[in-house]
Amino acid sequence: MVHYKLSYFANRGAGEIPRQILAVAEQQFEDERITKEEWPDRKNSTPFGKLPVLTVDGKQLAQSHAICRYLAKQFGLHGSSAWEEAQVNSISDQFKDYGSEARPYFAVLRGFIEAQHVCDLLDNDESIFDNLPEFKEHQQKVHSNANLKKWIETRPKTKF
Repeated sequence: MVHYKLSYFANRGAGEIPRQILAVAEQQFEDERITKEEWPDRKNSTPFGKLPVLTVDGKQLAQSHAICRYLAKQFGLHGSSAWEEAQVNSISDQFKDYGSEARPYFAVLRGFIEAQHVCDLLDNDESIFDNLPEFKEHQQKVHSNANLKKWIETRPKTKF
């Protein structure tokens, strides 16, 4: 049996999408949450000195989007054709661009810089997507997945 370990800080941030993919795929995984105090001693043991890191049977994979693409492909969540896979990658790349552009706003809002997700936006303002019905419908559809819904309800409670 393959052993998956996702190492990330003790919040959702860039580690949450890989966690959600593992939850949707009903895969057992070790959810290693590293504290800010532990991080300086651990940094040099990670590829590129960054988190998240996915460890698969002792091999490390870095970069959140690479991790997501790997997991999606492993569990058949990457699309059923080359075109669908390209669409999934397109959404992933758009999310990366969004994160880069939104980072300064959230840095001011929260007093520091962290990656944000739709859940975090909705936690701050439930009406944020009222003028974006297609986006709101898509978000509700994604969050209605039973495995994802269970993960969101049972994951460790964090501020972001």
